[in-house]
Amino acid sequence: MGADFAAWCDPLGLEPLPATPETVSAYLAALADTGLKASTIRRRKAAIAFTHRWCGFEPPTNADVVKKTLAGINRGLGTAPKQKPAATADIVERVIQTIPTTPADLRDRALILLGFAGAFRRSDLVGIDVEHVRRAREGIVVQLGHTKTDQEARGHQIPIPKGRVLRPVAALGA
Repeated sequence: MGADFAAWCDPLGLEPLPATPETVSAYLAALADTGLKASTIRRRKAAIAFTHRWCGFEPPTNADVVKKTLAGINRGLGTAPKQKPAATADIVERVIQTIPTTPADLRDRALILLGFAGAFRRSDLVGIDVEHVRRAREGIVVQLGHTKTDQEARGHQIPIPKGRVLRPVAALGA
């Protein structure tokens, strides 16, 4: 349990360990009033639960009053993560123009361009071997095996066009 919860309890004369569900609910509501994100508040709740279990106490966070308080906080603050904007071709082009031409840098450039052109996840990209890539008339085709979106490992083929501006196929050849 963080020092924050104990410090919050102390001036109020409340026991941080074992804490009552009402104390935890009041603490979580106070955190929401200070402007913390819902994810931070959930982490603080998890720390309280962990400490109680570690010390042999039933976590007060299992009580309905705490669950309802947290649900209200989630509704009030929202829980959707703030996503970064997607990379655009302009951004990728600016990035690859700054990459030097050493062998390792050429590899990095090819990975960036291949990943962008194929919309690959990192896990997909690192799983690609040379034998998974075959030349095609308009570019290349990448054969993927087991992926996050292909849980049955049927595999699928991702065509990558040669491109006129970013030219991922030429970068892979280099």
